[in-house]
Amino acid sequence: MPPKTMILNSLPSGRTTRPSNKDKHPGEIVKPRPRQKPSEVTQERHEAEEKEKEEQERRTKAIQTAANIEDELANEDMDRESERVAESMARKEALVAKKKYASSLSYALYSQGM
Repeated sequence: MPPKTMILNSLPSGRTTRPSNKDKHPGEIVKPRPRQKPSEVTQERHEAEEKEKEEQERRTKAIQTAANIEDELANEDMDRESERVAESMARKEALVAKKKYASSLSYALYSQGM
């Protein structure tokens, strides 16, 4: 049996790598992320926490603004309703007073014999 080195030597010498493929690594299509330093990780976490805190504050402020608007509208509605009720009560009192006056007037006229 011939030695294995002879088989390798017997390959055709015409096979070579193209110059454009010299520095390419087809086995590393998706390279792994390089490891980060602990200080970089801590800084990224801190930035993410700050960003989340700012977002939460923005949401809280928007909710508070909406709640204030709703409170103002509710107060305006209550004011309008109380005015409407007061006007309605005044009309009813005026109507009752008018009926009493008419009733007393008709009684007076009736008692006088007219």
